[in-house]
Amino acid sequence: MESPRVGSILNLHPISGRRHRVHRYGRPRRARSLPPPNRMFRRPPRPMPFLLPIQLQLPDTWRLWKPAVVHCPAVKSPPRWRPCPNYGPGENKFRLCDTRSLDDKFPFPLKGYCRWEIESMPDQLLAQIITDWRRTPALSFRPDTRNVISRITPNLVAKWGPNVCQAEADIMWIIESKWRVKTHVPIVHKILRDEVTGYLIIIMDYIHGSNLIDIWHHISPARQHKLTTDIVELIRTMQTNTARYPGPVGMNRMRALAHESHVAPVCMSGKDYDGYMNTMLNITNCRRPHSLRVQGFVRTHLGKFVLANMKLDPSSFIVDNKGNIWIVGWGNGGFYPPESELAVAEHLMPSRFNPLKWEILLKIPHNWPQRQYLRAIAAMVDGDPQEKRGSGFSRLANYLPEKKKM
Repeated sequence: MESPRVGSILNLHPISGRRHRVHRYGRPRRARSLPPPNRMFRRPPRPMPFLLPIQLQLPDTWRLWKPAVVHCPAVKSPPRWRPCPNYGPGENKFRLCDTRSLDDKFPFPLKGYCRWEIESMPDQLLAQIITDWRRTPALSFRPDTRNVISRITPNLVAKWGPNVCQAEADIMWIIESKWRVKTHVPIVHKILRDEVTGYLIIIMDYIHGSNLIDIWHHISPARQHKLTTDIVELIRTMQTNTARYPGPVGMNRMRALAHESHVAPVCMSGKDYDGYMNTMLNITNCRRPHSLRVQGFVRTHLGKFVLANMKLDPSSFIVDNKGNIWIVGWGNGGFYPPESELAVAEHLMPSRFNPLKWEILLKIPHNWPQRQYLRAIAAMVDGDPQEKRGSGFSRLANYLPEKKKM
């Protein structure tokens, strides 16, 4: 039997025979239902980003900032909301946080621009970028006040919402001149107003750290004592700055210890402040039973008015990466009596922060009866005139005399 010739059709070699058939007859035609030959080796398609990059054109009349196009990078992931419960004096409120805002590598819309360039942008364009919560992740959103804190760059945030007022930015600007306090309050860089919603937007520094209400029960007792000492010392430092008249700075109405149905007057004196507080105290007594009514009058005009935040709850303190304390949320800030600051802090702090509350009330000198009257007003303004929450003066009354005797 003759061996098959090499290169002929009778060649049984698998490679050389296939080459001969392909060279002579061409490649066989494939059925349409069969996949292409390299489909199983093809790379999978890249996932489409959540939002494509955009370029926002500046107005033609704007000649102070170049280039004339603001580039916002693409966003790969959608918002991922995380609820933060146990918030507020009754521990029944919560806030929302977009976890994308905690990632420093997130493509923020204004990440590649410096502070001077951001401050030079038109207000209309800047407000359009900040209010887009899909591109600008929300660091904090409170459903009760509808205020949003959005992170626009790795080092800047923007606070905006219906409850943001000019007085908050004014008191933070005043604090920048107080050299012992300015290192504990974020710096304000720009204020603008959104033409679409009418909300005020405050651009300030971002503090790289954690909220005190989130880390308090995850740290050691020694660390808690250290933070408590720092907070008390910071409040003492704030109260070294005094003013002649009470209330917020500028032509703004008082928002702390003020009821919606009884608007506080503008530019009050010490006597006007006491008169308004006594009016609020009478309203508080009218909403209480006779056994719980407060017997006394508010008299603070003879004292001094100190720098106060007027909303010192655990969520107002930020602990940065170096362990320093920062105070945020100055919407109710201004110059008030020391008793007003402590009364609001006593009312707002939950019962699980009683050690911090006790140290603040014991270490900072103040008038005890006046603080009791102002705390009753704070409970009435907050919608709890009879103080059914049960954590506050009723528990501290048995503790403070023992400390005083010691």
